[in-house]
Amino acid sequence: MLKSAWILLTGTLVALLALIAVGVWQYGGNVSTLMHIDTVFGETHKVPEGIVLYKDGGYDGMLYYQVARDLPALFLGEKTSLDSPYRFQRILFPLLGFALALGNEQYFPFTFLLLNLLASLGSLVFFLCMRKKIDIHTLTVICNPAILVGILFSLTEPVSFFFMMLFFLLWQRSSRTITVAGITALTLSLFARETTIFLIGMLLLWSLWYKQWRSILLLCIPVVLLIFWQYFLELQFGTIGFQADSNLVDLPFVGPWHALLWAWQHTGLTRFYRLSSVALLSFLLPLTFLLGKEWIQKRQRITFFPFVLSGLAAAMLSMDAHIWGVITSVGRVVTPIYPVYALFAAERDTKTLRVLSWILVLTSVIAAIGIALQVHPFVQS
Repeated sequence: MLKSAWILLTGTLVALLALIAVGVWQYGGNVSTLMHIDTVFGETHKVPEGIVLYKDGGYDGMLYYQVARDLPALFLGEKTSLDSPYRFQRILFPLLGFALALGNEQYFPFTFLLLNLLASLGSLVFFLCMRKKIDIHTLTVICNPAILVGILFSLTEPVSFFFMMLFFLLWQRSSRTITVAGITALTLSLFARETTIFLIGMLLLWSLWYKQWRSILLLCIPVVLLIFWQYFLELQFGTIGFQADSNLVDLPFVGPWHALLWAWQHTGLTRFYRLSSVALLSFLLPLTFLLGKEWIQKRQRITFFPFVLSGLAAAMLSMDAHIWGVITSVGRVVTPIYPVYALFAAERDTKTLRVLSWILVLTSVIAAIGIALQVHPFVQS
């Protein structure tokens, strides 16, 4: 098993580096392209020389880059160049990137990439420690949109994923009980990406149902800390960052339905992203049907992973149409669905779940390669 694990980890690293190489070679091998900074943003915030600037619009990675640059001002109570708390609530990723670069913003593109690579491989290591077996379900830990899109766009999901996997490793080794160490990992995941609250919410419901009062008290810690962090950001910016998440949720299936309709009404770059988000339904809808069947058959005897996974699948299917429009949004917004699915599928390992895991892996890999091959007009700062 140990030799197989090393082969898997080495192969995974090589594959991820190859994917990154595909994404950056068209830009002279410049790693800063993974932050997807657009020309207006770059000029407004006076980025250093040598940064790739897209002419056709940027993405979230550029905001985390600027958050890292703004960290000294934020903690000194000075005015920051970004005036919205929305990205600052995901403080952990830029904070770690800042610390790893020793505050030198020239190195942020490299430290962001290094963090995401280490977090992704670390998540795989945690899963192998839990399962001690390599199969198709193992690959879902890496081959999912949260990890692959996160790496290609310098986003926070791989780091959030890492701490969720650490939480489950500690949970398993504590006879499936929540410990202080486990709740620390879950809190760090929450501060990497606030949508970890979906997982915390399902854990709270499970603990309430079984009257696990100690677990309930521990699970309240990350919620309280998030409230205090939101309050700090409100004092700094005058608005609550979490408010921006309120427009993410709609009625169940409305967003996926609109994604199906819109996918055929656009061409070029937009159409590719819409089609890839629709492809994700080939994993999510059968999974939802499988979970629904389990609820009907077992009723009150539903087990832990199907319970938690049901809530996460429901949250994903309730995402608004603008989230479902592209895989880079819907594929990562409910990040906890992937580690929970991987553990659930590995535990059951049925033929149906093997097929679902193959669908997730293939959808994610094909979408990631397609994203990496997209060419954007650019200049260098």
